[in-house]
Amino acid sequence: MSPRIHEVRRDGAPAWADPLATLLDLLERVRAAEEALVLIHAKMLGARVDGAEDALRIQVDDYRSALARLQGAAEETPNAAALAAEALEADDRFGPGQVAEALEAWRSGRTVDAAREVWRENGLPEEAFDDLLRRTAHIETAVPLGEGLLRTSALVVSLAEAVAQESAEALRQAEA
Repeated sequence: MSPRIHEVRRDGAPAWADPLATLLDLLERVRAAEEALVLIHAKMLGARVDGAEDALRIQVDDYRSALARLQGAAEETPNAAALAAEALEADDRFGPGQVAEALEAWRSGRTVDAAREVWRENGLPEEAFDDLLRRTAHIETAVPLGEGLLRTSALVVSLAEAVAQESAEALRQAEA
C-alpha cells in the first residue's frame, strides 16, 4: 500500500504549513502501513493454511517491512507534531478566542463554502471534507490545534506499540 500524497500548497503559506504538511504525510504513512498489515496478514494466513512455504516467507517479509514503515513513521510524529504545534502557537489566528469564533462560524455554516474551496484547491479528497464536516458538527469545545496535534501524535505512538505487540504474535504464528 502506498500512502496517498496530498500536495498542500505552500507558496505564501504561513510558517506552520510546512511542519503541518510533514505531520500529515507521516500520519498518512502510518495509515497506509497499518492498512497493508491487515491485508498482508490475511495473505499470511492463507499461505500458512495452504502450506505454501515460499509464499508465506514472502508475505512475512512484506509484513515485517510494512511494520517497520509504520513504526518509523510513528516514531517521527511527536517531533513533527511539536514543530507544527510550536509554529501554530506563534500564529495569533489560533489563540483561544479566535478558535472559539472560528468554531462558531463553522457550525453556523458561514465558512464552510470557503473552507471547501481551499480544500479543493489543495487537491484534498472531497469525501474527507464531507467526513470532517459531519464529525465537527458534534464538537462542543475545541482544544488548541497544537495541543490536539500533540495528543494525536501520542495516540499514533500508542497505536504503533499496540500493532507491534499484535504483530509479534502474528509473526510467531506464521513462523511456527
